[in-house]
Amino acid sequence: MYLLKMAARNITKNSRRSLFTAVALGLGFASICIFSGYIHNVYSGLSEQAVHGEGLGHLTLVKKGYFENGAIDARKYLLTQEELARIGPILSADSGVQLWTPRLAIDGLISNGRTSLIFMGEGIVPEQEEILRAQYRPDRGGMLDATKPTAIVVSSDLARLLGLKMGANTVVFTTTFDGQANALDADVGSIYNTGIAATNDKTLLMPLRSEEHTS
Repeated sequence: MYLLKMAARNITKNSRRSLFTAVALGLGFASICIFSGYIHNVYSGLSEQAVHGEGLGHLTLVKKGYFENGAIDARKYLLTQEELARIGPILSADSGVQLWTPRLAIDGLISNGRTSLIFMGEGIVPEQEEILRAQYRPDRGGMLDATKPTAIVVSSDLARLLGLKMGANTVVFTTTFDGQANALDADVGSIYNTGIAATNDKTLLMPLRSEEHTS
């Protein structure tokens, strides 16, 4: 009690200095809280962008060694239909898994008939992608239409460079695992902004069924 009285007397005796000290502490605490909130918001936004915006989900399952050597021998690390048929029931039986969906990466050229540009694409299952991305920025578009198997989604800068509009016809070129050229006639079903400048001029999405015919 004696110490508390001494502390109170010291505060009131030097009221101006005490006020400045309290204000400094308050401003410092407020700054830390604001900065902490900003950092949390940034990381939360990046997480939402990756999980829902890019449709990557919370966990990616690949064969061991894929990230180290997958670019060298893609066929070796590709999950086959038989393997997916075994993995699917296991994931579906897990109460912690709300949704699982296969994805297939592809790259090649997209042409408007006069000009061709490099693209990096992914084959996805439209019905499952709609569930995964339904709550994330629906205004951005970029959703595949399950009723249109030949419709693809093109990033806005890539579409601008090629002069592609909604409903335009285009051709997608790639190579098979054996190095043979393959092509797919497609329609531009949607144009969207990826939100990332580095990918907005080269991203392409297509139904997985279509991509299986071009890989």
